[in-house]
Amino acid sequence: MSEPHPITIVVPVYGDLSSLLRCVDSLIATVDTSRDRVLLVNDSGPEADLIERELQSRISGRDGFRYARNEHNLGFVGTCNRAALELDDSGNDILLLNSDTEPLDGWIDELRAVLHDDDRHGIVCARSTNATIASLPFRLRDPGGERTRKRSEEVSIALREHLPRYSYPPVAMGFCFLVRRALIDRFGLFDEIFAPGYGEENDFCLRMADEGFRSVMAHRALVVHEGARSFLSARRARLRHEHERILTKRHPDYSARVRRYLWCDIDAADAFSDVLVGEPMRPATLFVVDDTQQLDHIALESAAVWSDVTLLAPAGLRKDLVRRALAAGVLAFGEEEGRVWDLAVTAPAAGRESRLRAQHAAPRVRTCTAGTELSPSAVAPVDIGALQRSWVLAADDMRANGVPSPLTPFLRQRVRGWAERRAPRLLRLRQLLMSRIR
Repeated sequence: MSEPHPITIVVPVYGDLSSLLRCVDSLIATVDTSRDRVLLVNDSGPEADLIERELQSRISGRDGFRYARNEHNLGFVGTCNRAALELDDSGNDILLLNSDTEPLDGWIDELRAVLHDDDRHGIVCARSTNATIASLPFRLRDPGGERTRKRSEEVSIALREHLPRYSYPPVAMGFCFLVRRALIDRFGLFDEIFAPGYGEENDFCLRMADEGFRSVMAHRALVVHEGARSFLSARRARLRHEHERILTKRHPDYSARVRRYLWCDIDAADAFSDVLVGEPMRPATLFVVDDTQQLDHIALESAAVWSDVTLLAPAGLRKDLVRRALAAGVLAFGEEEGRVWDLAVTAPAAGRESRLRAQHAAPRVRTCTAGTELSPSAVAPVDIGALQRSWVLAADDMRANGVPSPLTPFLRQRVRGWAERRAPRLLRLRQLLMSRIR
């Protein structure tokens, strides 16, 4: 039996000492340093000396742990490149790990196994509490809800036998980013145009895809992630806007790839995990309508007795529906993405797009004729296998005929871009106003 492929875990360090020390403690607890290594790289931030003392004290006498410090601040991209291309000469695969993470038991062996399960696997990431499409659960019943470590572990355990071992998203998430060493030797790592950070991992994954290597998400590896601890909000917003423009210019089909994954390639058990695992205090029901004539008030009012009700309709009908359905929230087509409901309801005459949106929004879909009353029995236990099969059929339809219209209308994208470009100025104005109020 061949020896497992060794890994060097690189942790770029800038600030947030308390999160960093929790990360180091979790690495001490979960990494077998007789096989794998840990490289902590201090990027000379404002607390560099304090961080250095604390880290050296924490890892003193521990084999397999190494500390290095940049002479001056290089940013996340520069630090990762220096670690992979200069500091680490082991020939190991490289795992870039954010300093605000806490890996859980078994994570590194699972990532290693998935990376080397296929020669085309180039980059692997774990699931997490906070990592966009790698978050578990991914879509939430409560859009303002929070994914806790306890909840993510609960969902991971409950769906272990239903989810495939891994899937193929268009990119791997950068918080926990395992790269095959052969790719680094051949292609390098991150493009410095994305310095100090944001978008570099997506660009790398898309470039590797062009070379025939796949990004992979390992569903049985879980890493807790706090998220956005190293960038101030204004700076992060500006970088995001600038680097998204670069990414879109280089990879014009990136958004389409993400959308295809979320509508066609993601597993149904993953898409609906938040409503498949555990019992809600109050279910959530979505009515998908093409026109106001399809809104059956008997079904709506009966569902509102035992569930939180939302209406989803084309944008042009939203104002009329708001007036007519005071007991329900109202969303326009596209605004439902990122959320999940226990039950979706359509009318017999619903069009193709409405039917697909209903199937994408909830694991239970009910077609209601006029005058139908809905009872809590509509939210019966789900046969996950049957759900996955029906999801695959809908996905095949969308691959052949296209997915429903994009997440945000063009105008809203322009407004968001305007806000992000001006975020530093708006943040300074807010701080000034708050200081005067005090």
